[in-house]
Amino acid sequence: MKYVEPLIGPDTINTVPLETLYAYRDHGQPEIRLPDGLAEAQTTLNRLADVGIDLEVVTQQLENEGIEKFNKPYDFLIAALEKARGRALAR
Repeated sequence: MKYVEPLIGPDTINTVPLETLYAYRDHGQPEIRLPDGLAEAQTTLNRLADVGIDLEVVTQQLENEGIEKFNKPYDFLIAALEKARGRALAR
């Protein structure tokens, strides 16, 4: 729940594994929480450089890793569609 509930807010989309969605449906308490702790979060972000963390580098790494996690399922889907198309054209 700690990765779902803090991200609830208007006009937001969050992808989660199906198991997480089921668990949240069972135990979650939906409520708009995105603005909660905003000032504290900004202070923390502003202090990252003080401890040697480059937010731009970390953000790019997370984006790259996230994209990669979608690449394999996408490639699998395209291969399955190509295979189905080939079977349909062979008829």
